[in-house]
Amino acid sequence: MYRAACPNCGAPVTFKSSVSTYAVCEYCSSTVVRKDDQLELMGKMAQLLDDASPVQIGASGTFLQQNFQVVGRTQFSYEDGSWNEWHVLFDNGRSGWLSELNGRSTMVIEREGAGASLPRFMELRPGQQIAIEGNRYEVAYLTQAQLVGGQGELPFKIEPGTKVPVVDLRGVGHNVFATLEYPNAVEEADSGAPRVFIGRDVPFAELKMSGLRDVRVKEIGKGGTRTVDCPNCGAGITIQRADTKSITCSSCHSTVGVEQGGVALLAKYSGAEVIEPPLPIGQKGALDGRKLQIVGFLQRYVVEDGERYFWDEYVALEEKTGQYVWLTCGEDGWKIGELTGTTPEQRSGGAVVYEGKGYNLVENGTAVTDYVLGEFSWRAKQGDKAWYQTFRMGDSDISMERTGNEVTWTKLTKTTGAALSKAFGVNVPEAGGSHGTPAFGAVPPGSGASAGIGCGMIILIAIVVLIIIILLSLRRDCDPRYENCSSSSGSSYSRGSSGGFGGGHK
Repeated sequence: MYRAACPNCGAPVTFKSSVSTYAVCEYCSSTVVRKDDQLELMGKMAQLLDDASPVQIGASGTFLQQNFQVVGRTQFSYEDGSWNEWHVLFDNGRSGWLSELNGRSTMVIEREGAGASLPRFMELRPGQQIAIEGNRYEVAYLTQAQLVGGQGELPFKIEPGTKVPVVDLRGVGHNVFATLEYPNAVEEADSGAPRVFIGRDVPFAELKMSGLRDVRVKEIGKGGTRTVDCPNCGAGITIQRADTKSITCSSCHSTVGVEQGGVALLAKYSGAEVIEPPLPIGQKGALDGRKLQIVGFLQRYVVEDGERYFWDEYVALEEKTGQYVWLTCGEDGWKIGELTGTTPEQRSGGAVVYEGKGYNLVENGTAVTDYVLGEFSWRAKQGDKAWYQTFRMGDSDISMERTGNEVTWTKLTKTTGAALSKAFGVNVPEAGGSHGTPAFGAVPPGSGASAGIGCGMIILIAIVVLIIIILLSLRRDCDPRYENCSSSSGSSYSRGSSGGFGGGHK
């Protein structure tokens, strides 16, 4: 351990790691560099963005049976918000980097020289596979971030405002996570070789951290709420969660983005229906031993042969871990979805292998988000599109979704409406949730989606249609002199949701 006085304010600056050469004074925010036995002043560090991370300098935990302590951090901003990279020091003297988001965390260690032969940033696409040190990885996320600033002790110099192209990778068939940080901005011709960080993705709770900030990032309804005005209609919107990136207005149903300095309109709701899902936002329950709370509802559809086919998904928050669980409903019933820890291995003939089991491709298409309700830790809005593929083995599905900068994999297993009714204490239909005005449509063979028919309303609709047909057959012939005899047809569609399987960076 090395300690010296800050050359600006005289306060003590401590270096716990021998690899740390830079530090930010916690009293005056000056950046200093360690040279031999002296500290030299480098300038002032920019103020970091306030966030709801429970991690702080001085916190400690365990990773792979190795104790560590948080000694510093860097903070990045990107189009959907910000994230922290916490500099940690292990008992054996090695240093690493910890990130946490949505109840999961990644711990990575830099591999010097591993990025020499990797593609440039502009050559990478979501879903693309590359090799690092003999292992295959899939590009899971790409963004151009901006360095906000730093805190504590750091192993390298940082310059606030620097643009940093970042790529997240997930191991194909193996539980390994990697991050690539390119040295130059995207618009530059040659982004250079990236720095490579490799480690693992683990549930945050498994790190058994102590010394955390007294903050519940995802807690709902226990203080910390704030009210803002909807930028579209002016109605008050109450934000319940500290990590919310988007929320829907209960008055005009527009989607509002939550920013550091306020809110901004993401999308006006263009539909006519207002959906009241059978699992209301805020509903709490216990399923398979886990305490869950419904925090969001999405509807999506796919177009086939000119027809829209809908399915429903609910976003539930697990109280203990802070992780998200998806509850989906369609014509074939309900399923529980959770993000996979690894990328399934691709096989010929449209199949994938996950955890040693084969899944066959059963459907694909472009999913369009048609309705949004609740709060989300990512930007979810009407009109969002994602290419998806569904692979099936018995009662289990593997779902892949890909957008312009991200790809996610989710495993879904069957459950029942009866189980959900018992878990949440509300009446849940076996074939999804009835909501809005019943509409008409067909269901594609083999699809897990309910066509524009309000889930669980198929029998009712059939009875209504049958009554209409009988009444029409009993009518007298139409006389055009007195009646409008022209025929017309049309379709209206109920609004379902799809599993916002997207997440934020790391």
